[in-house]
Amino acid sequence: MSVKLFLLSTGERVIAKAQEVVENEGQKRVLGYVFEQPHVVTYDDSKVNTQEDGLMLDITMSPWQILSKTSQIPVTTNLISAIIEPIDSVVQMYMNRLFPEDVAELVEEKTDE
Repeated sequence: MSVKLFLLSTGERVIAKAQEVVENEGQKRVLGYVFEQPHVVTYDDSKVNTQEDGLMLDITMSPWQILSKTSQIPVTTNLISAIIEPIDSVVQMYMNRLFPEDVAELVEEKTDE
C-alpha cells in the first residue's frame, strides 16, 4: 500500500494508505480503492506563505469517517476525481501520526544501509 492524496467529487482531500480493488486478477480494471486510516486534509488558503525555501502551509488532518468502526474503508472510483502524489512533508506528517511503527522501521532500514 502506498500513501496517496485523493481529491473526491465532494471536494474533500483525503490522504490514506490505499490499495486498488481490481475486477479480475488477470485484468487491470480498477473498481475502487480500500483506504486505510483515511484522513481529510485541510489548510487555510489565506495563510499560504511562500518563502525562498518553499511553500509554508498550516495543514490539519482529521479522520474522514469518524463514526466508522473499521480503519479500512472501500471507496468506488466514481467518488474519486483525482489521485495525487502528496508532497513528502504531508506524507511524513500522516505516517508519523498514524503509523509511527512503520516510520521507525524505515529509519532503522536507512541507518543499516
